[in-house]
Amino acid sequence: METCLSMSKRWVSVKLMILLLFTQSLMACAVPSETSTSHQLSNIIDHDALSELLTYACSQKLDRRASLLIMFSPPESLWSEQSYRCGDDNVFDFSDRRPPIQLPAELFSSTDEQWILEAYRLIQQGTYSLMGEWIHPKNPKEISFLHRAFAKHPYITARLMASAPAPHVGEVWQLLYQHMDRILLDSPAVEDQRLLAFAMARDGREQEAISLIQQLLSQGDFASLYVLPFVTLDTPKPIENEDEMAETTEPELGYQVLAMLENFVYQQNYPKEFCAWAQDLEPGPLANYVATLLVNFQENLPCTEG
Repeated sequence: METCLSMSKRWVSVKLMILLLFTQSLMACAVPSETSTSHQLSNIIDHDALSELLTYACSQKLDRRASLLIMFSPPESLWSEQSYRCGDDNVFDFSDRRPPIQLPAELFSSTDEQWILEAYRLIQQGTYSLMGEWIHPKNPKEISFLHRAFAKHPYITARLMASAPAPHVGEVWQLLYQHMDRILLDSPAVEDQRLLAFAMARDGREQEAISLIQQLLSQGDFASLYVLPFVTLDTPKPIENEDEMAETTEPELGYQVLAMLENFVYQQNYPKEFCAWAQDLEPGPLANYVATLLVNFQENLPCTEG
């Protein structure tokens, strides 16, 4: 009798063990792995989340670890943090051609990976910096994808569009500006707004770019000065009248930038950092306007040449 009871207890214990193992296996199947839950595109809704993703990608010894940086990095002069750098060396040159890329394995689900690669293809792939090859979407399905992208993953789409090296010009992109502008202007991260100013300048929206740069400078964002070299400024041009007497046009954008910089230097109490920025400028209209400014401020802001 005792033997049968002992055997019965052991059988119950075995069944309980089997049930426990079965339950654990079901839970393991039901709960996604840490990788899949940590890197869902739906979770990348702001600058902080994107920075965490880029930092993670750089920390992994994976092939193509620089792919995400190619997608999202602004020009290096606009960096305000090191999340765009893997290790001590630059991963890529912003002016490089945007090649087809392959993301690290298991970084995203297959659905998310297909989506972001398609978004990258339509927004950036194949373009060069500034006056290089431009993307002009014509396929109705691709245009529809771009519009739906802002509804599906608004922040990611806005960052992809703002980080592209080549201009987004034409009717299709003009309809998408409103979404990119709204998302990045609403971002609490100054870097997003600075990147938007770059995108505006890149796309020939000079007045909008200058207005945004002025707003950022008024908030003390010194790094916004580095967006100005991307803005195409006007210069005085001669006009021949009927009497063959030369007149000149007024460079409205140039004068606006000059007044903006004067106000910034005064508000910031003549910062020495302004001298370093000014001396690194390439020859051109902006450098000429800045030189005029430095002459006016030479008593309060003496900058050595060279």
